[in-house]
Amino acid sequence: HALHSIADTAWKNGQSPLDAILALV
Repeated sequence: HALHSIADTAWKNGQSPLDAILALV
């Protein structure tokens, strides 16, 4: 799933997964 992949990558990068998802909006 695209959103899950983005959130997982953000989490590994030490960022907030929610912030990564909101950045797409």
